[in-house]
Amino acid sequence: MVHPVFLHYTYYHCAKSKVPRCPQKCITGQELETQIHKYLGRIQISDRFKDWAIKYLRELNESERCNRSEVINAQQRAYQDCLRRVDNLLKLKTSSNNTDGILISDEEYHKQRVDLLKEKAALEELLKDAGHRVEKWLQLSEKTFDFACTARERFAKGDPQTKREILAAVGSNLVLKDKQLSIEAGNRS
Repeated sequence: MVHPVFLHYTYYHCAKSKVPRCPQKCITGQELETQIHKYLGRIQISDRFKDWAIKYLRELNESERCNRSEVINAQQRAYQDCLRRVDNLLKLKTSSNNTDGILISDEEYHKQRVDLLKEKAALEELLKDAGHRVEKWLQLSEKTFDFACTARERFAKGDPQTKREILAAVGSNLVLKDKQLSIEAGNRS
């Protein structure tokens, strides 16, 4: 041979970690990528649909803004009420009329204080997260629609790392049986 040519082939097969004598045959990398490409074609959406869906979600978000404001205002009122109850409880405990614990005992004070502090912390968490939840939801929706539009093309043109990331985003529990890839769609949360 004057000019030998080295060819490189990639095959995928069972790792035989659970079944040492797994009878499943191997599959070429090209065959596997073809099956993944076909799967991605099933979840692909058009740019036109993506644009329509995002526009609709933004309109829906805008129309519900008023309702969210009312909910946030109610949460703020509940938080202020909780703070007043904490202050009143402290005033009751430290009142000159409570020197002998006749108005509120130490046990009652501690129990009510713990309950109020838990309620206060829960309300603070709700208030902190109230506006951001909707924005996060809208951003996640936009990213998901973008992914559904571009995943197939990005997979076809991507390097091995990109392909792994796309496959990980699409699903989990990949099973190769009788040279057929099965992908369990993943939950993105």
